[in-house]
Amino acid sequence: MNTFDTFPRRNLPPESEPWGRAVEDEIYRLENGNVETDQSVNGLNRNTAATLQDLAKQVSRLDEQVVRLNNLYNQLPKGSQATSNQSNFAVLGSGWRNIASVRFTASATGRFSISANAVGRLQTTSTTGNFEVSYRLVSKSSVSPSTPGIPWNFAGAWQNTFSLSWGWEFTVTETESVEVAIQANPVDPANWPASSQTYATLQADASFTVV
Repeated sequence: MNTFDTFPRRNLPPESEPWGRAVEDEIYRLENGNVETDQSVNGLNRNTAATLQDLAKQVSRLDEQVVRLNNLYNQLPKGSQATSNQSNFAVLGSGWRNIASVRFTASATGRFSISANAVGRLQTTSTTGNFEVSYRLVSKSSVSPSTPGIPWNFAGAWQNTFSLSWGWEFTVTETESVEVAIQANPVDPANWPASSQTYATLQADASFTVV
């Protein structure tokens, strides 16, 4: 028994002594119970603190793993595709002229790998003059080799068809916009006014990687 209170000598009649001892014993029991409760609470507090500290370490490790996973995800190439379909347009005037174009915008500083394919046809009702046209793909002032179209006469109407492909790799900054275009350069621009049979389809695929 742990004693916390010192009681004075009991000055009770003999018949009251059992009652006095019982009261003192009950007080001792309650005081010992308080000590045990305090010890139990202190132990629980220490266990809780240790558990919280361990959880904090686990959360910190999870945060680090999330950061690493995000970095790995950002390093994966992100693919996108863009298509432009143009029709009933004219190719007038000398020099290279865009006849279809698409754009890609960088979400961060990184690198674009772009491949482009273009097909189409110019048509005219003219029956005289030169029907030769050259085509090229261009992006950020980087151009593919000039490719001559194929002029041919179908049912009395002159056409010039084309099909070409090219690719580029560019380092870009965040929000930078990269245009990809198909250009035409006719020898005789007067031969290529707008026509319902004229069309150009440009499709470009871009793979973006954060650097």
